[in-house]
Amino acid sequence: MITTMTRKTTTMRLPVIVIFMLILSLSLRASAKEEEEPATPSLSLYTDMLTWLESHDGGYFNNEKLEVRNVDPKDPKLAGIVARTDIDPGESLMKVPKSCYIALEENEIVPIPNDDDEADFSFLYHWENICRTSKKLAAELKLGTSSQYVPYIAYLETRDRGQIPTTWSTAGKGLLKEMMNINNDDYGPLPPGDMDFMEERMKGCIMDDDSDQQSMEFAVETVIVRGNDDHLIPVWDMMNHDNGKKINVNSTSIHSKEGVHVFAAKRIQKGEELYFSYNQCLDCADTTDYWGTPEILRDFGFVENYPQIWIFLEQDIGFSLYYDEDDDEQKNLLVLWDEESHRPDAEQKQYLKYNLDRLLTLGDGNELYSKNMNIQAIPLNEWNMIIQYYRAVVVALETVLKDAEKKETKNPTVDSSSPHHSSEHEL
Repeated sequence: MITTMTRKTTTMRLPVIVIFMLILSLSLRASAKEEEEPATPSLSLYTDMLTWLESHDGGYFNNEKLEVRNVDPKDPKLAGIVARTDIDPGESLMKVPKSCYIALEENEIVPIPNDDDEADFSFLYHWENICRTSKKLAAELKLGTSSQYVPYIAYLETRDRGQIPTTWSTAGKGLLKEMMNINNDDYGPLPPGDMDFMEERMKGCIMDDDSDQQSMEFAVETVIVRGNDDHLIPVWDMMNHDNGKKINVNSTSIHSKEGVHVFAAKRIQKGEELYFSYNQCLDCADTTDYWGTPEILRDFGFVENYPQIWIFLEQDIGFSLYYDEDDDEQKNLLVLWDEESHRPDAEQKQYLKYNLDRLLTLGDGNELYSKNMNIQAIPLNEWNMIIQYYRAVVVALETVLKDAEKKETKNPTVDSSSPHHSSEHEL
């Protein structure tokens, strides 16, 4: 069911102390930042990777009509694939053969069982495959210039460490978990509520390997952030994410014998960036039943823009928030309930309201920050993500609670192609 909610400008009551701490953090870490961060990718690095791709049998990149370059002047490391000229629907954009993948061989994969008794434990098999792929990547990182994937490895080495919450600083993780109310047994946490489990699995992967622990930690994080399950696919993984009208490519399955073939889904104009979905794709199965905006933060380390999808599994609440395509000024935020049965009852509304009130209190006052946080212990990228997620959760809860209070709502026909959530960000 779609209902329209006029969104008032939400005053994000970030306390003055937070702004002060952010400024303080900037000055304290300015000199150390240059030493800690990996080098910014150069144009030659991208060129080397594309040349390497095309050196493989079946490898192809449409250099005539595409280029890899920075897509955000504020972030020199945020690259994307951009059209040099207009591209017609159906035009071939790239082909990445399996010989370019860093992935498990057929005999190395731990099969996920189909047995109903084992289905609830499928995530353990999934994590075992992630660990095995991470070990492969760690071995290639160790080989350095001797690796058969050297241009791709050189590119990965430029990526920042600590992109996802499970690899954040102890203080950063603590603040996010406090916001999520992760230890409250009365109401249950906000999503994503399985960060502790993910952190334990990552540690298990790292400790189970004989490689340098820091390299293995980076390898595991890279497979989670850039991989499609247990596949790392060079160049293909440089396309950024969207689930709305920006999506402009289609592809064959990454499991195809020949590898993955990407082609234009519609007319792409000169200067437009290529976008595809990280969780609504040919190989994504039913992830949107349980994987949305909070999980994108957990697995990719960023907060997506609208449209967004919010699933509260334990509370059986599910909805999407998005703007109508004709709403250029983005004033009317739309609510799309997954099912009529997911509209919250009194108990579910109390859960939502409790968490909204709690977040507004934490955002208005000093309690969360002064009680738990040392500003010098939290890197700026973590502060930025925490604040962005705080804002996203508050808007989501405010909007859906207002909609849930409506006693009567019309039920118009919903186009199955309506967007459910959206964003752009490089992996």
